[in-house]
Amino acid sequence: MTLSQGQAVVAAKIAWSADGKTATLTLTSGSLATGDYTVALSGLDASTVKTGSTSFHYDSPAPAPEVTAAYVLPGVIDSGVTALAAGIDGVNQAAAENPAQSKLAKEIVITAKTADGEPVAMPGVIQSMVSSNPAVAKAGIDANHKGYVLGVKAGKATINLTFRALNGDTKQMNVPVEVKADPISVAKLEAGNTGVTVPVGTFNAFQQMKLTITDNYGTTYKSDSTRNEGQEYNFALGVLFTVSHILGDSSSSVGNVTVDPDGNVTIAGNVTSFDLKAVSPSGVEAWTAVTVEH
Repeated sequence: MTLSQGQAVVAAKIAWSADGKTATLTLTSGSLATGDYTVALSGLDASTVKTGSTSFHYDSPAPAPEVTAAYVLPGVIDSGVTALAAGIDGVNQAAAENPAQSKLAKEIVITAKTADGEPVAMPGVIQSMVSSNPAVAKAGIDANHKGYVLGVKAGKATINLTFRALNGDTKQMNVPVEVKADPISVAKLEAGNTGVTVPVGTFNAFQQMKLTITDNYGTTYKSDSTRNEGQEYNFALGVLFTVSHILGDSSSSVGNVTVDPDGNVTIAGNVTSFDLKAVSPSGVEAWTAVTVEH
């Protein structure tokens, strides 16, 4: 006896009943996908019927939706963090407090699992979101139907949302969130560029170092030539930059390198190289060696 879908044989174990009249097929792994199947029986030598077969159609169960993580957020509004937003690249206080815009918010990620436990992504499916306690957590949806939640102050809330399931039906889900009073701090600093070459003048340290910052709530802020999330949200992160080992050529006295609070590095005069260090208030550091072209 074999089970097949089209020309492909589906691996299955066969168990016959004691009287030999019925058999049970059990898949050796996974589960059936939606489709048409054939069960073929052969080798009935004691009978005038040598072979037999039957076909059936199977619809796999719709995956059950779920959220992928516990949502623990920092309280950033009542604590005054968002009021410090400097407006760099448009990230002012209003943007920092908008759940659908702010990097301080977290995305509500909905996934589904098939019957055999395989995850199925469900991006851009959220239709509406409401917080049970807006004084603790704010909810918002962006233009791509992705949902976000932002912590206001310490406490707990439930995000009540509707989303479009894979089969097109509208479903409801309640997502618990917890907002903590623990302030944002830098847990990890990584320099994507450990060595760079720049001309005399000014450059931004976040971008030239390709700095990736991860905070204690798991949010990652990336800076490179196309974005500068580290600089935009440094009002909450507090990363500072220092320079050391400034060298010049022998033609004249060594020039000067300065860094402003926004990470803008200015090179003046006879400078051929220096070391640039990013350091957080929590003591996490990253380094980049800088060579200067003249």
